Amino acid sequence: EEVMANSFVRTAGHLLRKRLPSVNPLRWLNLHEYQGKGLMERFGVSVQKFRVCDTPDEALKAAKELAPGAQELVIKAQVLAGGRGKGVFDTGYKGGVKVVSSSEDVKKIAEEMLGNRLITKQTKNDGELVSKVMIAQGFGPPRETYFAILLDRETDGPLVVASPAGGMDIEQVAEESPDKIYKVSV
Repeated sequence: EEVMANSFVRTAGHLLRKRLPSVNPLRWLNLHEYQGKGLMERFGVSVQKFRVCDTPDEALKAAKELAPGAQELVIKAQVLAGGRGKGVFDTGYKGGVKVVSSSEDVKKIAEEMLGNRLITKQTKNDGELVSKVMIAQGFGPPRETYFAILLDRETDGPLVVASPAGGMDIEQVAEESPDKIYKVSV
């Protein structure tokens, strides 16, 4: 009986493999920065205070709420692409990440970003439409660092990437000092 069962399992497995198409798992998880920060905050990770805005007037209101207690304010275009700080808008306006010291500057910058397309090294040639900006309290770190959880295509799972040597220029750090980038598959 055991020999017959093993034979049946082998035959059934062979037939299933022949008749069923192979399926590669697909992952469709794309999070904007504000969504990732929101998840971290929800699970007890300390993150800077922030607001997400759809209009320049909302950005001004958010900036006024966040300004007390902040050394500076940061406004970031929310698109699913890296390199936003060095990006250029289709209007010619430069930079999808700006650090400012006044609430009024936030509104002006939001006017430049919202409704326009941001072009970075990671977007298509026509860029990505910016429909939201994130306004956050700045904290003036003495140096830039990098931390990300990415999808590792080799293992088809999460990969934690960190570096004490880079923020906006992480690609340059990867080229010039790959030993300063730490990776851990999760």
